[in-house]
Amino acid sequence: MDADPSADARSFAEGGAAAGAAAAELAGYAGAADALRAAGRVNRLRFRDTVYQIVRTRRLPRWGPGGPEGPRPSDVDGQDPARIHLPLDEDGNVHPEE
Repeated sequence: MDADPSADARSFAEGGAAAGAAAAELAGYAGAADALRAAGRVNRLRFRDTVYQIVRTRRLPRWGPGGPEGPRPSDVDGQDPARIHLPLDEDGNVHPEE
């Protein structure tokens, strides 16, 4: 509750011996963040005997002459979206699903 909102691992680690053993641990995290930023666009980072692999995905809609294509039979998710709102009439009265 009384922590400085602008403090991060790097500023805490710079506190040195006064910050204790936690400062040394956070210095390792700050170093890993520096290595990640310096390397640019990386796919893998090793830190403390753990390998972190970064995966990037992109959604690519198929676009044809008549606009975007609908789902194909080979698509994995062929299920329609679930209905999350109850049906209402013009006055806002809820009608049970039929």
